[in-house]
Amino acid sequence: MATRIYKTPFAATGDKESLATADQPDGKVSLQSGWTTDYELPNDNANYRPIGRAEMNGIIGEVTEGLGDIQLNGFATWQAIDGGWPLGAQVASGGAVYRSDIDNNTTTPGAVGANWTPMGSGLATTAQARALANASALISPKTLGEASTVFSPVVGSASGVRMSVLAASAAASLTAGQVTVGVGTTGQAYRLSALNLPINLSSVGAGGMDTGLAPVSGYVALYVIFNPATGTAALLAVNATATAAPEVYGGANMPAGFTASALLSVWPTNASRQFVVGFQQGRQVSIEVQGVLSSSTQRPTATSLSIAGAVPLNAKAVSGYIALSSSTPTAGSSSVATSGSVGVQLFNPQISVAATAYSAPYSNVQLQTPQTIFYTATVTAGTMTAYIGITGYAF
Repeated sequence: MATRIYKTPFAATGDKESLATADQPDGKVSLQSGWTTDYELPNDNANYRPIGRAEMNGIIGEVTEGLGDIQLNGFATWQAIDGGWPLGAQVASGGAVYRSDIDNNTTTPGAVGANWTPMGSGLATTAQARALANASALISPKTLGEASTVFSPVVGSASGVRMSVLAASAAASLTAGQVTVGVGTTGQAYRLSALNLPINLSSVGAGGMDTGLAPVSGYVALYVIFNPATGTAALLAVNATATAAPEVYGGANMPAGFTASALLSVWPTNASRQFVVGFQQGRQVSIEVQGVLSSSTQRPTATSLSIAGAVPLNAKAVSGYIALSSSTPTAGSSSVATSGSVGVQLFNPQISVAATAYSAPYSNVQLQTPQTIFYTATVTAGTMTAYIGITGYAF
């Protein structure tokens, strides 16, 4: 005889009572004490208690329901239980398997800050599988220092990211070949592919700002956000003018149903709250030249220079050009650097024509201090004019 698979619990539609957990003061059967001695008393005893049909149906029904859950899913389906789940317990929830990281765990698997580690993704229901047609659920990184033999994706890793703004506009679109998004940096991760997503800074919600208006002459961070239940991806813009945008959306205005995210872009805005003209490929953003220095003060030693008006706090490196001129033919020297004598890119022009700017490019100057570079600028004769422009940044 084949083993029965309990898709239907015993007495599913029958008359049954729920089994109490704690000892019952009236001697009734419970999970903790089982059948009490009251059930063995003579039937003429005042405390005599017969074994009832509803009691038996309830007990066997609970047992076969729990057994069927494990038979059909491989793991118990998560639910809130008295005292929480023990350390190491493995449960099925939302198409994935989670392991409890703590004892007495009352948090919900998959929620931000939950004390569960995703163990896999092989339990998706048919509806969830259809919803995730364009997303692959991945195993998340370990957080407890244990050795792991499974792949741990880097949330935010992406390929083929491109965005182009040909004229200042509130609307744009971003494409990507593949992006890994996550529920936090250590939660469930998903790999999305073939993205072509619109964004409009004049709207709020999925496909627009997370809240409020886009900043005036500031910066917006663009996150790809993902709803595992529907398989929907969208862009979400966040004001990133005063603070650096984290790799995963950390605000309080995630649209309903969206749980995973990853940072894909940080873009300047103009005085009309629009995207400025530019082009992004990967994490490199090219912009129209932004002047950050025009000065006749000679700087023979490295001097700090704020470039906050040209690049966001997320910028890790900048590129552009240096220009020097003098009121008389002379020798000049200028440089840009990461800090002091670190990462110096030097330009030493021989200025042969007065009042003519001589220029040279610099590239990938790393920013040790956010939105700050260091520069020098001198000439040996005449009145100097030094200029520094920025044409792009990496974040």
